[in-house]
Amino acid sequence: MLKCSQFAEYALGLKLWDRQKEIVDEYFDGTKTHGVWALGRRCVTGDTLIATDQGSVEIKELAERGEALTLEDGSKWQTCSARVAQLDGSYASAELVYIGEIEPTRKITLANGLSIAGTLEHPIMVMGSDGAEWKELQHIKTGDLVFVASWERGNGQELVPVIDNNENGLHRVFDLHVPSTNAFIGNGICNHNSGKTLLAAVAALYVCFVLEERYRRKVRKKEKWYIVTIANDQSQAKLALNNIRQLLIDSQFAKEITRETATEIEISNGCVFQAIPASARASRGKAVVMVIMDELAFSIEGDANRGAKAIYTALSPSIAQFGDNGRILELSSPWLTDGLFYEHYCEAQSGEYKFMQAINIPTWDINPNLPWGCAFLEAELKRDPEKFWVEYGAQFSKNLSSLLAPEVVEAAVDKKRGILLPQREFQSTYYLALDPAKGGVGRDNYTAAIVHYEGEMLIVDKFHSFDADFEINGKKEVNIKAVEQWIMEHHKAYGFKEIVLDQFNSASTIQSLSESLPIGELTWSVSTKMKAFSKMRQLFNAGLVSLYPHEVAIKQIKNLSVVYRQSGQWTVTGGKEANVDDYPFALAGAILAASEGDDIDWINSLVR
Repeated sequence: MLKCSQFAEYALGLKLWDRQKEIVDEYFDGTKTHGVWALGRRCVTGDTLIATDQGSVEIKELAERGEALTLEDGSKWQTCSARVAQLDGSYASAELVYIGEIEPTRKITLANGLSIAGTLEHPIMVMGSDGAEWKELQHIKTGDLVFVASWERGNGQELVPVIDNNENGLHRVFDLHVPSTNAFIGNGICNHNSGKTLLAAVAALYVCFVLEERYRRKVRKKEKWYIVTIANDQSQAKLALNNIRQLLIDSQFAKEITRETATEIEISNGCVFQAIPASARASRGKAVVMVIMDELAFSIEGDANRGAKAIYTALSPSIAQFGDNGRILELSSPWLTDGLFYEHYCEAQSGEYKFMQAINIPTWDINPNLPWGCAFLEAELKRDPEKFWVEYGAQFSKNLSSLLAPEVVEAAVDKKRGILLPQREFQSTYYLALDPAKGGVGRDNYTAAIVHYEGEMLIVDKFHSFDADFEINGKKEVNIKAVEQWIMEHHKAYGFKEIVLDQFNSASTIQSLSESLPIGELTWSVSTKMKAFSKMRQLFNAGLVSLYPHEVAIKQIKNLSVVYRQSGQWTVTGGKEANVDDYPFALAGAILAASEGDDIDWINSLVR
């Protein structure tokens, strides 16, 4: 029978990496029905020029278009409708732009003057010993031949040698989600955005077209059989479905589509691809032959309707009716050593459950140019063993702790006071920080915090949340004009020394008010987050914070956790849902602004 990797190449026209081929072929080797795949992401810098059918556009500009999305794993995206160029001169649809954090980057320069910078793991196409292959920026050497688009010459591509590969930096990084090709032309160079959702889409289509007889004979005549994608929210579920849609449209199977909606694609053989948000109820009553659970490591835990365990339990009977042919595929980036995804990963890895496949790919397994024991990996392991195993070994993080003990937060609450009115003696010592968001049902709140120092004591004067009372296309969100009016009124009363806004969704407000107010952008990077939250922790633990009884803000502050992420860096989170850390981030921004110039050991303050 045709292998899955062969199906991808011959029927879908995809060129998979060798390790990707091994993953999908192992999943369909006749013994595995439950896959648990823990994989990661790569990016380029914001000034990368993306070739589109409307001309070249910087990727960070694409990130400013469309609608902002924050998925429940905390990742930030922007919807995108650009058609991006491919190496052969054709165009493919880019549907989302990923907005990353500030990361270490590597820049390479070619002999023709072209250059590109991205994360160390970002792959570009080079000429290998056996033809075209993907190679990460950190392993590009001078003399390597890079594929460059040259459509004006009629052949679509040329090979240009690398002349410099030693320029390192720190930049905010971005990525494009191109479902059909997982590739784009950036700065004239062919880039790859390999993702786990592509492999899941290949697996789903293999089930639909190659294994269809196994399922059709088990359902009633004319009964539909489903391949269901479940994610933490509808946007993420549709993203996974769109991978399948694009692969279908760009292949010989496009003619087999008989019906299509925003959440379903029906095929002539009775198979229906369906995208649904996390819900135990939504999946019941269907003949489900395969379920794909996207970003399960970040799913809401517990036994509620949206809990990962409840959804898994509800799906099990549907899958079970197909016996050994029923399939489950869990996808996620490694995160914490708890929850259903980690539990299943451990079960699969143990070998006790022969039907389960655990995929956890360290750098040295997927990249032949960085073998285990090489000088680079040895140096990284020696420098920081814990970071090494998370960043390069793709291991789950064991480090999760509360940022602040609940009793420490309670001790900071002055129950005898409320919001503090502005006092003349503190004029020009107040700081205002805002954490912009659209607000509305199911989204983060737009919050603000006002603080000032009295000696060493940080006084939290006021928390505020803006109402979502402005309607656009049937949805309510925060009225930005009302926010700006509120800022001006409060500046008149408090006389702020500085006003800062998170850089996301704040450009128009900053531009509007910058001529008359001391307002600026707060760029949340890994280092600024750590500095802000470390200072917050330092102040609370020293008893140098005065809060007033604000139930929601206090609850969110108590729930803050420190997480050692896959990238090997520290971050702070309030949880996996919306509206869980809006007030703390506004407070952290105010603390960062008010504490400018403090020299604190913000890294070691978070190390236990």
